[in-house]
Amino acid sequence: MKGNITISRPTYGDDRKLITIQVKDRQSVTRFLDIEIEYDNFAQLLTGLSEVEIDFTVRDLDHVGKVREVETIEFPIGSGFEDRKKVATKEAKKHTPDGWVCDNYFGSQTSFFTRNNVSYARTTIKRWK
Repeated sequence: MKGNITISRPTYGDDRKLITIQVKDRQSVTRFLDIEIEYDNFAQLLTGLSEVEIDFTVRDLDHVGKVREVETIEFPIGSGFEDRKKVATKEAKKHTPDGWVCDNYFGSQTSFFTRNNVSYARTTIKRWK
């Protein structure tokens, strides 16, 4: 398998001195491993010490090695409501096919539109095969 690794030195605004390492599977476009390691431990690791202590988080391991498919869905959301993003999030769940995951971000310029005097929302859906 092929992937990408990112090593960074974020600024947290406090006294934490951590290196972060993120690993992403290229095929599924899934970041599945996040590592945090203190500066001193990172230096020891780079100079050959093994079994260095880290904190790590894994996620979405069921996606790794699979191919991510992405499609766009559009659906009517009606009218006469105060928060169209909230309505769109609720309606998106109803219009997302089984096995797919919808993106609940409705903040782009193309998230909402009108067709034949009916308000619609647009979002992307993803699945891994």
